[in-house]
Amino acid sequence: RNPVNAGLAIHAFRDMGFHASSAFCEIIDNSIEAEATKIQIFIDFKTLELNQRHRRIERFVFVDDGYAMEKEVLFDCLVLGEGTKRLLKKGIGKFGVGATFAGISQGKFVGVYSKIKSGKWLYTQLDIDLLDQGEGIPEPIEQEPPEEYSAELGNQGTIVIWDKIDSATT
Repeated sequence: RNPVNAGLAIHAFRDMGFHASSAFCEIIDNSIEAEATKIQIFIDFKTLELNQRHRRIERFVFVDDGYAMEKEVLFDCLVLGEGTKRLLKKGIGKFGVGATFAGISQGKFVGVYSKIKSGKWLYTQLDIDLLDQGEGIPEPIEQEPPEEYSAELGNQGTIVIWDKIDSATT
């Protein structure tokens, strides 16, 4: 028997107390490790409702011009326990959980676009709502990212989108 109930585990991991600042730093650290020279963070807000005093966050978008991910690495990047840093002596990256924990701690959706030099944009996602319906992480497909996030990137980079934001820390 599999020792992990994947659906329930994801929901438990979402509630582990990964603070928003730690989640942000995890993505920024990944960008730095990918030798990014430019890192941008966009915060998109929901429309202010009539009785709301404060705007609520709809999505976070992280854009970098680092060396990006090949298709196989992109396919694994949202799978808990998969990673390319197992030989590291310390840091959450060695466990292959950082980027996924960071995203799901803030919202129910993580989308990742990545483009290696002279390659095409590839995209995959982890959607908790679809996971609850029995769908997993889809194999990366060729897909252009939204122009507002990719316009200033050169010939390579990665775009991470956290959507369906529902964390109390945001």
